[in-house]
Amino acid sequence: MDLVPSQNAFHIVGVYGLNDLLKVLLSRYQDIDPARQDKFGRTPLSYAAEYGRTEVVKTLLCDERIDPDRQDNRGRTPLSYAAANGHTEIVKTPLCDDRVDPDRQDEKGQTPLSYAVEYGCTEVVESLLSDGRVNPDRQDEKGRTPLSYAAERGGTQVVKTLLRDGRVDPDRQDNSGRTPLSYAAANGHTEIVKTLLCDDRVDPDRQDEEGRTPLSYAARCGFTEAVRTLLSDSRVNLDRQDNCGRTPLSWTIHDHTEVVEAVLSDSSVRSTGPAGSVLD
Repeated sequence: MDLVPSQNAFHIVGVYGLNDLLKVLLSRYQDIDPARQDKFGRTPLSYAAEYGRTEVVKTLLCDERIDPDRQDNRGRTPLSYAAANGHTEIVKTPLCDDRVDPDRQDEKGQTPLSYAVEYGCTEVVESLLSDGRVNPDRQDEKGRTPLSYAAERGGTQVVKTLLRDGRVDPDRQDNSGRTPLSYAAANGHTEIVKTLLCDDRVDPDRQDEEGRTPLSYAARCGFTEAVRTLLSDSRVNLDRQDNCGRTPLSWTIHDHTEVVEAVLSDSSVRSTGPAGSVLD
């Protein structure tokens, strides 16, 4: 990292973790501001948190001039950067400071928890959830929750961790009407699909604003195992039409032979009675 005009020596110390030099600067150069914001609105503490400089973070937090919850130009805090990069020890340090809001939203409405979830940092997720001030079901500007991001990214363990918290709605729709199951299905995360289907609160056939269901997303993207898993749930209607009149099968007919076979096979099973006769 090169020093830019809006930064000072403390920013470099924060990035490279030069804790001994930091102590010298704090004791001998009182005219240099350790809480200075650069052109991005970021402080030395913000950089130290992002790069995992634990000792530097602890030293800076002992200086009364430091605001541990200072937001940058995008509304992100040091805790947000630490959470996004999986720095568990640094996350725990700010959480012990009463001045820190562990559930602060940035300009996109995302919180430290949603960043930790998005990047699959399970230990950080657990640490944040242990703080009662953190809302595990908070929606961002798109209406998306931490569980929604975890389901999309394929973080199976993170999904299970979130679902153990009774405050999480596993079927919450975002601004486009999509659910965590929809995102998991669209990205072929079969284990997460299975996990969500085991929760009675989840409607596996819920339609979004376009009328599309988790099955139609899985089918369109060619994720055969996700399709089979969804079809194993009797609540899923394989003939449900979206707003354009398209069914899950119609999304696959030209591109995904295996998915077509899976859908047709399930259709045959569902339409045949115990003795092999076609049901009315």
